[in-house]
Amino acid sequence: NLLMRIYFFLSLTLIFTHLFSFAAPGDTTRIRVHDAVDMVWYENYDRPVVFPTAGTSYSKILMHYTMGCASTGCSDWDYTTKIELLKALGVMDSTVASIDTISLEPFVVDTTWNVFELKEAFELARVITPYGGYMRTSQNGYTPNWKHVHTFDVTDYAPLFVGSNEIRAFYGGWSSGFSVTIDFEFIEGTPPREVLAVKNLWQTGGNGWNYQSTTDFEQNFLKPLDVAIPAEMEHAKLRFIPSGHGFDNNTGCAEFCERNYKFKLDGTQLDSRLMWDDKCGLNPIFPQGGTWLYDRANWCPGLRAHAFDFEFNNQLSAGSTHQFDIDIDPIYWSGTQAPVYILETQLFIYGEKNHQVDAAIEDIISPTDKDDYKRLNPICKTAKVKIRNYGSQNLTSATIKYAVNGNHWRTFSWTGNLAFDATEIVELPINEVWEWSGATGSSSVFEVIIENPNGEVDENLVNNQMKSTFKNTPMIASSTEFYFRTNSKPAETTWKLYDANGNVLYQNIPNMVANTLYKDTFELQPGCYLLKMEDSQKNGLAFWANSDGSGLARLRIVDGSFIKTFPLDFGTEIEYYFTVGHALNVDQIQKEEMTDLR
Repeated sequence: NLLMRIYFFLSLTLIFTHLFSFAAPGDTTRIRVHDAVDMVWYENYDRPVVFPTAGTSYSKILMHYTMGCASTGCSDWDYTTKIELLKALGVMDSTVASIDTISLEPFVVDTTWNVFELKEAFELARVITPYGGYMRTSQNGYTPNWKHVHTFDVTDYAPLFVGSNEIRAFYGGWSSGFSVTIDFEFIEGTPPREVLAVKNLWQTGGNGWNYQSTTDFEQNFLKPLDVAIPAEMEHAKLRFIPSGHGFDNNTGCAEFCERNYKFKLDGTQLDSRLMWDDKCGLNPIFPQGGTWLYDRANWCPGLRAHAFDFEFNNQLSAGSTHQFDIDIDPIYWSGTQAPVYILETQLFIYGEKNHQVDAAIEDIISPTDKDDYKRLNPICKTAKVKIRNYGSQNLTSATIKYAVNGNHWRTFSWTGNLAFDATEIVELPINEVWEWSGATGSSSVFEVIIENPNGEVDENLVNNQMKSTFKNTPMIASSTEFYFRTNSKPAETTWKLYDANGNVLYQNIPNMVANTLYKDTFELQPGCYLLKMEDSQKNGLAFWANSDGSGLARLRIVDGSFIKTFPLDFGTEIEYYFTVGHALNVDQIQKEEMTDLR
C-alpha cells in the first residue's frame, strides 16, 4: 500500500509537472503550413492544417509569411499574394463534372458531380511581390536564395484557429514565381480581450473590383450593408484593407492615384483615411529591377498592403442592426484599363477587456536583424522599441530596462498617454561605443523589459520583454575619405555626417556642379557617427527609369583601400552608422584606380 501511494503521488507529480510545463503563460506552439511552396502561376495553393484544440487561451498569435524565389527563380513583376484561412461552413454543394450520353433512344445521360463543402475565406495577409529580376539573375547583392519575412499579428482571428482547417496562399501572377512559407506561433496566456466573432463584410477576392464609375461602384460593389451586432458584444473594431491596381488610363488610377475612403455608420461619417503609401522610396527591399520606389495606392512592391483599423467607441448597440457604408473619392477616368480595387473588410466582436494595467514591448526596431528594418540597422547610438498599451486604463508611465549582451543594464523612465491598443516608438540611449564593437558579421543580443505601468504591478507579464539579435556596426579608421560624385541633377541629392549627439560635422558644399567628383577627408575622434544621404525626389543617385544619370558615393581609408561602396539606386535616403576608435572590422576590398571614379 505504501508503494502504491508513493507511485500514485509520483504519477500525479509527473502529470502536474507536464501540464505546468506545456500550459504555462508564454509557452509557444509552432505550426508550419506551407513549406517553401512554389507559386508559379495564377492559382490558389491550399494546404491543410490542424490548429490547437479549443480551450487553450493565447495572449498573442503571430503568423510569419516568408516570401522567397520559386525553384525556377523570381518573377520580374509585382503581383498580389494573399494568405487566407478557409473555414468550413458545414454545407455541401456540387457542380457538374461531366455529362455522358448513355443512349439516344430513349435519351439517357449519365451525370458526374463534383461534391464539396462550402468554405468561407478570411484574409489574414496581403503582400505584393517585389520586382524579382535582380534576385533571379544574382545582381545587386541578391541571389535566387533571397527571402523576406513578413510578420503579422493575427490574434484577433483567434476563434478561427481551432481544429482542422485550410490555409490558402493565393498568387495573382502570370509567370514564375515566388515561394511561400507560413508559420504560426501560438503564445499561451490571456489575450487583451476575448474575441467573440470575426465577420466578413465587403470582399473582392483576388481579382478585385473594376471601378467603372462612382455610381456603378457604390451601387453594385461597395454598397451599404446591414450588419447585425451580437447581443454579447462589449467592444468592436472594423478593419479595412484596400489596395489599388491598374494605371493604363488618364488618371493613373487606381495604382498611382491618391484617394480617400470614408466609413459611415447609419449615415454618419466616422472615419476617413488616405489609401496611399508615401514611403516606397524607403522600401527595405532595395534596389529592385522595376519602379520599386514609386509611391502607390496603399502598397509598395515587396511589402504588405496596410490595414486601417477603426475602434468603435460606444457607437454600436449590442443586439441591434446597423448600416455600414464605405465610399471612395470619385474617379473620372478614360483610357484602356479600368481602375481596380482589392478590398477586404472585417468586423471583430469582442468581450470585456481582460486587464486594467498591461504594458507591452510590441517590437524592436533597432538594433535588430529583422527584415523589415534593414534600412535602420545596424546602429551605434539609440535603440528604438515600440510599446503598446493593452490595459483598459490609459498608460501614462512605465519603466523600461535594456541591455546589450546582458551587460550594463540601464533604466529609462517613460511618460506619455496611450489609450487602449495605442502604440509609441521610444528611443533608448546607448552611448557606450564598445557595445557596438565586434568582428565582422558577428551578432550581439539586445534585450528590453517594460514594467511598473502607471506605477502598478503589470497584470500580464507574458508580453513584457523581448530580445533581438543584431550585427555589429562597421568600425573604420579615424582618417577616412568620402568620395561623392553628383549625377546630372546635383541639387536633388545631399549628404551630412553627424556625431553621436546629432551635430553636423561635415556636409556637401552648396550649389554642387552636375557630374562632378568631390572628395572630403573625415578626421574623427573615437565615437559613433552617422553618414546620411537624402534625395529630394526619392530616386537616389541613379535610377533606370529617369534621365538623371549616375552618381557615386564611397568611403576610403586615407592612402588605403575603399571600404564601402554605397548603392546608388537607394530611393529616398540611406543611413550608414559606423564607429571610430577600435580595430577595423570592415571587409577590405581591393584598392581601385582613381579612373574608376570618373
